[in-house]
Amino acid sequence: MLAVIRKRFVLSLTVAALAATVFVPGSAGANGDTTAPSVALGSPGLTQYTTSRWIPVRWAGLDESGIAGFDVEVRVMRWNGDDTGWRPWLTGTTATARAYTGLFGRSYCFRVRAHDTVGNTSIFTVPGCVAVPLHSGHMIYGGGWLKSASSESFAGQFAWSTRNGAAVFRTSVRGERLALIVSRCPTCGSVRVYWNGVPMKNVSLTATTVQRSVVIPIADWGWLRSGDLVIQVRSASPRLVALEGLGVFRD
Repeated sequence: MLAVIRKRFVLSLTVAALAATVFVPGSAGANGDTTAPSVALGSPGLTQYTTSRWIPVRWAGLDESGIAGFDVEVRVMRWNGDDTGWRPWLTGTTATARAYTGLFGRSYCFRVRAHDTVGNTSIFTVPGCVAVPLHSGHMIYGGGWLKSASSESFAGQFAWSTRNGAAVFRTSVRGERLALIVSRCPTCGSVRVYWNGVPMKNVSLTATTVQRSVVIPIADWGWLRSGDLVIQVRSASPRLVALEGLGVFRD
């Protein structure tokens, strides 16, 4: 995991350096150029979850003969296991940034390669991945939960309860990392998270100020796992628990 983080950090520095270099797509090249372009993906980077469906993707390239264009591919992985594999998103583009519109409950990975003006092509970059969480409406609720709308909450909605023992479920989850998307506040309580019926983590939602759409990691296995998730209120009434979503990350 640390090696992946260091690699992506280096890539972020590389793309910043490349972006600072002015190049003109299709500019005149050097005679005898047989070297593939240098290319780096700037974002997505280290952030594993986003609370926006609009995913900024940035990349840059450099070549002595000039960059003719970039190919950007995307891979989409659903929270319950569907995987599209790599597929073209942008082909031959001269742009170096674009926003991708994602769907709830998907992980998105991007990779890019570059072509120069004399026919050399780079290999694809190391992928950068980010997950758009499921929102509260995608969960299954037991008794004791109410639903509310709020423009400040993830996807404009949340579910809340003050009943100790009230539970919310999501079956057939398939991911490598999991996170709760919650509200935190001075009067908020706590939850216990179960994975396949086994207690996995206790999470306090208490904070000194009201905070919306807080991402709280609850699992980081580093490999793909499948199972059922239960989130149970474990605080005495009237402590509030407000659930906004569930992040399921894959790469």
